Amino acid sequence: MSTIKESSGPSGWDVNAICDNRGVAILIALLTQKDDGRVFPDFNVNDKIPNFDGRLLVGSLAPNGKRFEPCCTYEVQIKSTHKIDGPRKQGSHKGLCSIRCDGSSLEAVNRRISLNPAILFFVDIV
Repeated sequence: MSTIKESSGPSGWDVNAICDNRGVAILIALLTQKDDGRVFPDFNVNDKIPNFDGRLLVGSLAPNGKRFEPCCTYEVQIKSTHKIDGPRKQGSHKGLCSIRCDGSSLEAVNRRISLNPAILFFVDIV
């Protein structure tokens, strides 16, 4: 005999969900701060599929001056972090920061699931 488990409320979320949401919001704000409409971020939040997090569309103003026509589409992977090391103080890499992430971040690029170029953004949410 099977039993049905009672729901105790809404389902939970991953401990990194808030960090990821902040990272996407910061990136959108940075990409659109010029507010000329040429860049249109089309990003997903709270997705759990290990592929791209959305697209970044770049356009040019149509002759009617009322809308943009896309001329470039980039697939986007976004990594939000507060663990950026750096900048280095000496050596050949002086001034550079280092960021650690697992290789699965680039698996969608590796499998070539899109013919569009891809951009990997690291967003420091500190």
